[in-house]
Amino acid sequence: MHDSDLISFWDEFAREYWERKPLSVETFFSRPALSEDDLFQTLLKCCDLTHGKTEIDIRLYVEGQARSVLKFYNLLPKAADSSLEGYNRRIESELKGQEYVLIVNYLEVNNFALWAWTREFLKALYERVGMNKLGVYYAVFLGNYHKTPAGVHHDPESVFHLPVAGQKRMRVWPEEFIARNPRLKNSLQYEEFLDASTLLKSPPGGFIYWPSNAWHVSEGIGEFSESLALTFNCFKELVRQLMINMEQHYDESKYQGEVTIPFHARANEQSSLEIPEALKQAAAFIQSMSSVDYLQRLWLKMITGSNFLHVPKPQEARAINQHDLIRGSSEHPVKWLQLAGERLAVSANGHLLDLPDHSTLRALIERVNTGGELQVGQLLEACCTDGFSINDGLSFLSQLQSIRGISKALG
Repeated sequence: MHDSDLISFWDEFAREYWERKPLSVETFFSRPALSEDDLFQTLLKCCDLTHGKTEIDIRLYVEGQARSVLKFYNLLPKAADSSLEGYNRRIESELKGQEYVLIVNYLEVNNFALWAWTREFLKALYERVGMNKLGVYYAVFLGNYHKTPAGVHHDPESVFHLPVAGQKRMRVWPEEFIARNPRLKNSLQYEEFLDASTLLKSPPGGFIYWPSNAWHVSEGIGEFSESLALTFNCFKELVRQLMINMEQHYDESKYQGEVTIPFHARANEQSSLEIPEALKQAAAFIQSMSSVDYLQRLWLKMITGSNFLHVPKPQEARAINQHDLIRGSSEHPVKWLQLAGERLAVSANGHLLDLPDHSTLRALIERVNTGGELQVGQLLEACCTDGFSINDGLSFLSQLQSIRGISKALG
């Protein structure tokens, strides 16, 4: 699409479709989110379970039944498959014709290019409808399955499905119809209700969309397909989501103690009214996770991370020397906030550096955000002041490179 066509499309989409009604578009992208080979290489990283627990969530279904990923580890993609087509051939052989679907959430953690591509896709949407509450993520669906194992179901999520290989077909119903016909919920037999549904179809290069109130089920034709679901959590309140975020940051080992707390049977003892230390510690943790300081950090990461729940991992930190040429981004600038305790929160691409506040840091950030090519030695000589050495500046630039706030220029 030309730029003028894209503007018109997004204007119409925001006005007529976002969180209102489903849509299918057969031709939209001049450049796909990722190629089949990119997807295969990304899935190899996601399905490598040797690194222990990660953000990645993997689900496998065979003939509609969930299978333990650990027990059926051999059914995940392997390097020896060479491609996703090779993976499918192996799995169909091992399963002797049984249908299967592999679902992997948060694959963007292992693919910065996919995340960066999506950031551009989201920009046009966010400018028109705002950021959803709370979080965006990718899920990949691949297999030879005929229908979603859950049947006709509902998630509080607004979804763009981007086919990678094979046609994606999704059938949707409005929530009002489901309310009148509750037998449809989680059903795989819905032929009598087809007239009330909408069948969405798209080949690679297009997309299908449905709002968070739609009930839906995927429909395949028994052929292997690969599709990315760009998923938007759509909650009308944020309390539950902040509680989930709080639980993710909770380290149980720091709050271990006895299973009982002191109790004084004699009610006239004033000491019986003192709040136990264990209760104070628990309340202090909850308070810390709802403080202005914490919320500022969270919001800063959400802004620079385009509202993704999980962003790509940082790069390995590499030394930067004074002869290097570096470049920042004026389009996706490094952002910072002054925090309590003379701290500076610096964020790029959904990551955050917590540093002692110094005017030199802010000066360096301002210069790299111009997007121009900068010679490191000259940059540091111009910005470093008393109390902030050249080595301090090199260390900061190295950290900034690891979260992709800057990159080395080719020169």
